Amino acid sequence: MLRAWPPCAHFVRSVPGGLHRRGKSATVKDGKVVTVYAAKGGCGKTTLAVNLALALAGGGDRKVCLVDLDLTLGDIALSLQLTPERTIADAVPVADRIDETGLRTMVTPFCPGVDVLLAPVLPTVAEKISRDLVTEILYLARSIYDYVVVDTPPLFNDHVVAALDSSHQYVLVTAPTVTSMKNTRVLLDTFDYLDYRKENRLIVLNRADPRIGLSHADIERVLRMPLTTTIPASREVSMSINQGVPILMANPTHPVSAAIRELAGTRIGAEVATPRGLKAMLARRGKR
Repeated sequence: MLRAWPPCAHFVRSVPGGLHRRGKSATVKDGKVVTVYAAKGGCGKTTLAVNLALALAGGGDRKVCLVDLDLTLGDIALSLQLTPERTIADAVPVADRIDETGLRTMVTPFCPGVDVLLAPVLPTVAEKISRDLVTEILYLARSIYDYVVVDTPPLFNDHVVAALDSSHQYVLVTAPTVTSMKNTRVLLDTFDYLDYRKENRLIVLNRADPRIGLSHADIERVLRMPLTTTIPASREVSMSINQGVPILMANPTHPVSAAIRELAGTRIGAEVATPRGLKAMLARRGKR
């Protein structure tokens, strides 16, 4: 059952120990799971997840799986102009026995280095996808890809908890509005309650604009945590979305692209492609 943010106390207490809560150790090898989450919709979370996946791919040198875990209203297919012929719903009949070959048949290639596991076409399918199935998929994806980037809905449901429990790092997106900041503060308090490690939280201020009257110091005072990355507001981002070409590929030297590349490189630790390499990804995609 979907729950609006914040979660009810009895739901939070029912969550089992996660992969990266203190005192727990990962048993899965190879790839890294990075979940992108926002406590309030409209923060640009999906756009960030898409462009972050491209940045982590390093110009096609690494393999990245972008997972649309907004199972009722996922927008990644539309954002990338992909036809959802295969989606995460195809995993339901083979739950508990998905292998590498099976997972590869479910993803949709976007560009060199980046595959996408799309959300179901019909929102009603979401209830058939269990928390255990999400965990199984992410566990398997780690053995195939260097990075698994998970885009989530602004809810705290079983699917989101499964992703958070499977994650190495959490990219938490907020916007310079009092409502977004308040909800992000509640989110951080809940992460404390669930014992998700603070050092694995990357706080991203999206659509930053110095003209709105909120300084970085003001925002950090509310969040009680330092901002990891600041992404400036730009209408070119909306234009890139409408064109179906992520801004990191369309304009890799744009300040928004530079901020996302810095997040992927300095904060997550990936070797990020040069702007020329990102442009080459777009050119190679056009030849597919």
